[in-house]
Amino acid sequence: MGDVGETLELVDGHTDELDEMKEQLKDYVNEALYRNQDMMKEVFNVVKSDKVEKNKAFEAMIKALKEQVTELKGELNICKVALGSAMLVSASKKCSMDVPKLKEFKGTRSTRNVDIFL
Repeated sequence: MGDVGETLELVDGHTDELDEMKEQLKDYVNEALYRNQDMMKEVFNVVKSDKVEKNKAFEAMIKALKEQVTELKGELNICKVALGSAMLVSASKKCSMDVPKLKEFKGTRSTRNVDIFL
């Protein structure tokens, strides 16, 4: 019976060691998870701040482009008014050109001239 008692004590000792190892492993896993969580938070914060900066830059570019569009629309309206005024002024002027007068048709024509014309 002594052998069974010794074996039981030996098994109890091993189970105690296994319980301790289990606790150590649990602590190690928890610590590793917390470290990973902290690292992921840092990465997230860096990415988030980068995106915020890019978003602000993008908004500034859009604002500048809108201002340019407004300015260009104003210039376009000025050009339209100026062009309209110029058209009114030029329409009131009479244009005269020297256009050569056609020779009077005498009723006959050479077929050679007609072929060349076509």
